[in-house]
Parts: sequence; structure tokens; C-alpha cells
Amino acid sequence: MITNRYNLPEHLIDLVSERKPVENRYSVTELLNSTKEIILRRRYGHLIVTDLSDHIDRLFGTAFHTLMEYDSKDEVRLEHTLPNGVTVSGRADRIVEDEVIDYKTAKMSFVAKGDFSSWEDQGLSYAWLARKRGIILNRVKIIALLKDYSKMNRLGIESAVYEHVINVTTDDMLKVEKRMLEKTNELLKYKDAHIDDLPEPLPHELWYTGDKYAVVKPNASRALKVFDDKKEAEIFAALKDANVELRKGENFKLIYDDSLAYLFNIKEEK
Repeated sequence: MITNRYNLPEHLIDLVSERKPVENRYSVTELLNSTKEIILRRRYGHLIVTDLSDHIDRLFGTAFHTLMEYDSKDEVRLEHTLPNGVTVSGRADRIVEDEVIDYKTAKMSFVAKGDFSSWEDQGLSYAWLARKRGIILNRVKIIALLKDYSKMNRLGIESAVYEHVINVTTDDMLKVEKRMLEKTNELLKYKDAHIDDLPEPLPHELWYTGDKYAVVKPNASRALKVFDDKKEAEIFAALKDANVELRKGENFKLIYDDSLAYLFNIKEEK
């Protein structure tokens, strides 16, 4: 359920509302989530109450894609039914010759981090779906518009438009096929399982930040440097006559997404 406490235009609710799930049919983007999240969203998604104001990022993304699709016939809808009977679907923004193009909005901090695995998994999944239709694609191009771009940024990002290109290999397609089969088989296996029996998400599926080791001078308020590796931090600390402080990692997705935290705390009777 989506409330509207700020009296925004009512039709915006339709733009951010989740579509009613179809049994044994999953989108490429849905399959990027953990099995536990997918099953619980389908099982209890109707219980989640949010306000339209909580979906501003999604509205910006929808508006952006609407502009890119305006008066365009380039969008390609793709789907494939696996041997287990599950259908995987996707919607590619454009396919031009041997290249699939996907438009996105993003923040500079995301680009600066340099982890494009979610973009790559999604783009390669589109290439895999296209191949199932006999369309051989050699590249995936992600074109991202950076919402918070400024020429004054200190991240070394030179333009408000960022391109990330992935060359598609046969090995990539085999890996996608394997991932799709494993994921959908797991969804079939646990579809009706008790919540306590659902497989726990992998760290990357909850955007786990990992433990960090901060090198801090005595009585200082800020770290000199933050390391992923404890030994590297200790060596640097010894050179700087400083201490090493452990900063525990967090499951950032549970912090960012209140609805997911709600789902993961649901109790079911046995």
C-alpha cells in the first residue's frame, strides 16, 4: 500500500506501484535479489506500507526512462522459458547492431566506487535473453546520467554522462545460463518454505560493506586512512605512530530499504 501524505499527484502512485507477480515468471532485475527477498516480497509485499515521498528516486528513474523511450521503437522485450518451466523476462532499452544499450541514472559516488557488477549482471542477462532469440550481441553499453554531477567534484569524473562497456563472451553467456538455472531452481525449491527455512542472503545481496580498519592518531577525530586489510592497516599505523580501529561492516541494503527490513522480521507460525 502506498500512502500520499503530501498530496502529490495521485497518478504518480501507479508509476511506482509494484506489478502483481506472476507465478514462475521473474524479471532479470528481480533475479538479482536474494532468494529470500524475492520470495518474501511475493508472499508479503501487499503488507508493506510506504509513502509516495519514499519513492522519489524511483520516480526520477521512471521519468528518465520515459524520456528515453519517447517516440522510440528501439525498446526490445525479451523472454525465455527455462527447462524447469520458469520464464525469465527483460526489457532492453535499445539493441543496435551487435550491441545492447541500457540507460540508467546514478550518483557520482556509485561511479567513483567502481563496482559495476550489478550493471554487468543485468546487461549480460539481456545479452543472454537476446541470444535465446537468435540475436548475437558482442557488447553491452551502460549509459548513465549522473544526477548530482558538478564540474567542481573532486572524484575525477569528467562528465555528467558516464559509459560502461562490457564485451560479451561465450563464457559470459554460459555463466548467465548457469546462474539463471540455479536461481530459479532455488526459487522453485523454497517457494512454499517456512521463513525460517529460507536460505540466508549472500553478503553482496545485502550490500554488505565489509569490515574496515581505520588508522587513527590518539585524540584525533578523523582517520588518517581506512583499509580493507588489517595487516596493511597495522603496518601503516606503526609508521604513523597511530592506532587501528575496527569499523564493523553493515548490511547497507537493510539500512537503506525499510521494507526489506520489515519483511526479514516477519514471524510465521509453524
